Amino acid sequence: MPLGINKEPRLEFPIEAMYKNFLFTTDQQVWVGYKLDHQQFPINDLEFFKGYIEDGEGMFEHDKYEYHLVDIPNKFNLNEHVDRTINELVKGEFADLGETYFQQAEEILEDEVQMNKYTTYLFVKLTNTVQVANPLEYIELIKEVSATFVRKLTGQKQTRSVLLSSTQRMERELYEDLMNYKQLERLDPQILGRMYYYFFHRADQKIINRDLTIEEMTEGIISNDNGSIMIEQIDKNHHSAFLSVIETPSSMFGSSFVQNLRDSVSFSIETHTRIRFEHPEKDKKKVHKMRKRIDEQDKEQGNIDAVLDDDEVVLFGEERLRSLNEKLKHKEKRLCRVTITFVVSAETVEELEERVKDVQFVLDGTDYKIYRSIADQLTLFNQCIVGSKNQFRSYEQVVTTGYIADLGMDLEKEVGNQYGFPLGRIITAKKFKSVQQALAMSSKIVWFLPNLAKRAIEGAQHTNGNTLITGPPGQGKSVLVKYIFLWLTFFGQKILYVDPKNETELFFRKALEKFSFIPEFKELYNRINFISLSDQERYRGMLDPLMFLPRDEAIQTARSVLNAFGEVDSDSATSSKKKTIILESVEKVLNGRGKKHLTKVIEEIRKKDEDLAKLISGYNVGLGKILIGNDYSTPIKFESPINVLGTQGLKIPTQSEIEAGRLNPEQIAGMAIMEVIMKLTYVFSTNKEEDAAIIFDEAKGFEDTAQGRFLIDDSLRKGRANATDIYIVTQAFMDYDKEDKKELLSYKFAFRPKQEEARRKVLNFFEMDSNDANLTMFERLKSGTCLFQDHMGRNQPIAIDVLFDSWLAAISSTNQEDEATQAALAMEQNS
Repeated sequence: MPLGINKEPRLEFPIEAMYKNFLFTTDQQVWVGYKLDHQQFPINDLEFFKGYIEDGEGMFEHDKYEYHLVDIPNKFNLNEHVDRTINELVKGEFADLGETYFQQAEEILEDEVQMNKYTTYLFVKLTNTVQVANPLEYIELIKEVSATFVRKLTGQKQTRSVLLSSTQRMERELYEDLMNYKQLERLDPQILGRMYYYFFHRADQKIINRDLTIEEMTEGIISNDNGSIMIEQIDKNHHSAFLSVIETPSSMFGSSFVQNLRDSVSFSIETHTRIRFEHPEKDKKKVHKMRKRIDEQDKEQGNIDAVLDDDEVVLFGEERLRSLNEKLKHKEKRLCRVTITFVVSAETVEELEERVKDVQFVLDGTDYKIYRSIADQLTLFNQCIVGSKNQFRSYEQVVTTGYIADLGMDLEKEVGNQYGFPLGRIITAKKFKSVQQALAMSSKIVWFLPNLAKRAIEGAQHTNGNTLITGPPGQGKSVLVKYIFLWLTFFGQKILYVDPKNETELFFRKALEKFSFIPEFKELYNRINFISLSDQERYRGMLDPLMFLPRDEAIQTARSVLNAFGEVDSDSATSSKKKTIILESVEKVLNGRGKKHLTKVIEEIRKKDEDLAKLISGYNVGLGKILIGNDYSTPIKFESPINVLGTQGLKIPTQSEIEAGRLNPEQIAGMAIMEVIMKLTYVFSTNKEEDAAIIFDEAKGFEDTAQGRFLIDDSLRKGRANATDIYIVTQAFMDYDKEDKKELLSYKFAFRPKQEEARRKVLNFFEMDSNDANLTMFERLKSGTCLFQDHMGRNQPIAIDVLFDSWLAAISSTNQEDEATQAALAMEQNS
């Protein structure tokens, strides 16, 4: 006896038995099930969607079968995710603070967003009634129906062994054909049982991971509850609303409607797409009839009120119908009948109503319309059970199989890492007014841990953690890089942050005035080693190349500094001789005894060229002194794992000023100091087993000179060789838009350029088409949002989400605290 789940016969549980991926129903039908592998959703990639839709059409090429596509949410356990991150990834001297901040992040995210992953299943009904369109075919249909009727009348049932033997060959052929279009795997009874269990326990956070009996799968008392159903169980009630799609756009390409909807709501939303086919000749007649009706309407022009039926929503327009008719004739297109149902569930009626409103809000203003039937909820519940009869066709629509494929049920937007820290969220809304609104409209969290890229992640296109952040001023570059910097302190990385504005320490101190009551924030500040370049005497020799660089790099860098200070290239007649004197003096000091520093080198130079030594000695005042050490100098040290080097005050000339040859001593000293700073990649972390990162914020000063550009390129290469991640923050990216440079970058962030031509170049840099859709996407980005490419070459627009107010105060480069600024902002926002 089949198991009844309610007194109403129509709610009879349809499955009698399961074998491998076969489902045997109580009415002698056979279904088979598969799990579809998800594919990455590329942004506005028309070529991808062309192939994707062709594959989707191929998936339905067996039009004698009936299909049921199901999207089942897998509850994401944030607590387990964070615990594993803390236990396996958080380490080092800041690990205790990292544990605290990750736990706080978990609390914030749990309140704001419910993250889910989805599994897409394809079920195919192999024992379908033959479709007929002419009298000869009706004879075969009468034979089949009569045989079935006789078996029912006499109480005879085909045994499952007979059904299995007659359908196994069909399943093998189907599976082989499907593999031509999709990556998939056959299901097994345990997975099938868990799926049926889910249908009756939709509000559960976890699905039981074991073999289940039919009774366990289908337990509960089901009742209609005014636009929803309730399944009453011993310890919980499950409330579900079934929402039918009744209108769709007249045409679409690359919409991935289902995938976008999933990522736009902060709760699970289940999708059912049931597909059946009529005879091809019927489809041709239908299209011909529609063309005739349009022609009649055109002739009568306004004298007739009749219009096409709602289920013909995608089949209007003479030109489109003519094209469709030709493709039907040549079997290039296939019409199908589809019922699309969304299922929203919750533990309480109140929560369910809020979620239904959220779905309606997301779809508001689009061409997709849903209908929440009051009377049909039980019927829809039954129809969403795999294996049930597809007899309820009130909300059925006529579309092409390509249209079904375009829904994107097996597509997924992914970018970043599987684990790491929460950087932000993938932007799912096409339009938004601010970063806050973009965050509110997305549930797709971006996890980020760039130092894993050099550990040879499977599928990665790069094996380094080098990162480029580019964009115009005021869009969020510094906030992003500082946010990354603070999170990285918890993963055991040795970090050097080169801060040209000296604003990191300043803003930290200002933030502490407001948030000093947060112990972990105060301790985070205290543990960071802040170093500032200064012309004070105690900083003398801090960056003397002979005092901290390896021998070869020390010689090269010392020569470069002394050549600059001595202006040796200003006179070609004496240049060669002076360079020789400098080189010999450097080598003599390095080969001698005692401490090695540039003061000793200058004294050696003085013995051979008094004027040259005097010119170089002039840099013993001002910032130049940090390059000229003496016996009492202490070179820069990185005993603390986290270091911030403030370089405010450096006067870096532009390339045009260099070419003009009119540099003042401050600019010459600035260039020399810049070169030495870039050489820190040689010494900051020489142990390849040590995880390290160097961040160059606002690298524009370095990039404005040919020498600086060379040094940045050298740092990227040396960083990769030393397993040190290099971060470059810059307004311009064109110097990196070369194949040899691209291979040095694993991660790219681009904030919106102001000019369209610049946006086109950025899209090309990200290897994206500069089509209208991508340009529009880029144009709509706001401050705090950017385009992100990860180590696998995946691109997505993201919104940066700084989770902690104290951090936001410490990393914001715009001061919004004073009363005048607050008043001005309020006026602007209210205008």
